[in-house]
Amino acid sequence: MRNIVTPSSRLFRLINLSKPRRFLSAPARLQGDTLKQGLESLKEWKFVEEGDTSKISKTFEFENFKEAWGFMSMVALEAEEKCHHPEWFNVYNRVEVTLNTHDCVPPGVSAKDISLAKFMDKVSS
Repeated sequence: MRNIVTPSSRLFRLINLSKPRRFLSAPARLQGDTLKQGLESLKEWKFVEEGDTSKISKTFEFENFKEAWGFMSMVALEAEEKCHHPEWFNVYNRVEVTLNTHDCVPPGVSAKDISLAKFMDKVSS
């Protein structure tokens, strides 16, 4: 008899938990007043447009490497939970972050970026 993976089996639950959650439709790129309101709700983030692509960025500075790494660890857990991962660069006490949503067409700032940026602002203070 062969093993069958069913929704009630332990193997199914393990496989299902290890897969990232995907959205049925691409998130909407923020524009106009919605984008403006989202950006105004953030602390010192820069909005950048390069061709058809838009993104937000910020540099966080901490007391030392340990605090910077702790920040990155907290953000990594949140990013994995939301299935939205930052582009970032770390040197000692500095973490440079860039956010945009690649699923938007063309890639740009979505509500997912604003949400993750707010989380980063919250855990960095």
